[in-house]
Amino acid sequence: MMGNKMHILVGIDFSESSDMALAHALKLAERTGAQLHLCHVAPAEGLNAPTNLGMNIPAEFPQAREARIRLQRLHAELGPHVDAELHVRIGDPVKELLGLVQEIKPDCVVVCSHGKGRLRRALLGSVSSQLAQRSPVPVLLVPTPGREAMLYRPEPEKEPELPSVGRPVHDSNPLRVADGGIAGVGGLDLYVR
Repeated sequence: MMGNKMHILVGIDFSESSDMALAHALKLAERTGAQLHLCHVAPAEGLNAPTNLGMNIPAEFPQAREARIRLQRLHAELGPHVDAELHVRIGDPVKELLGLVQEIKPDCVVVCSHGKGRLRRALLGSVSSQLAQRSPVPVLLVPTPGREAMLYRPEPEKEPELPSVGRPVHDSNPLRVADGGIAGVGGLDLYVR
């Protein structure tokens, strides 16, 4: 929450799902005049390194170097009117994104939900759900591509109502019956003395 301008952190993993997250973040940025922070977290590749590699990524981190190039291309595709900063980190995605949240203090984080299977999510946990649970700022989870089609599906036909069983009770209190009367409650006839 730096200054008066809104800041939006977007997790980018170059998947179709993260393209959807970026599209949603762009819409939000256009409406609010926010600055985007596009972040990719590359695997550590078994080496210890500072988490923020900056612009000059050493050759020992080829995936991080490739991510920097891809982020720069993506930024160029967005055009000069989009205010965006690029961030490449190395390590655990949740830890690194939370570290960047602490550093830039964005107003919100936008990430994609990959829709991985329940078993895999139960064993490993998803980055998006862990981030949503641990983030000190709101996290917008964008669904996997294709789920928006659910909005346009026709509603299923409603099943017809079943006829009621037993006699209808016309008294406002179905249990209040004069002595010796019979009342129908929930399809059962009760004899009251």
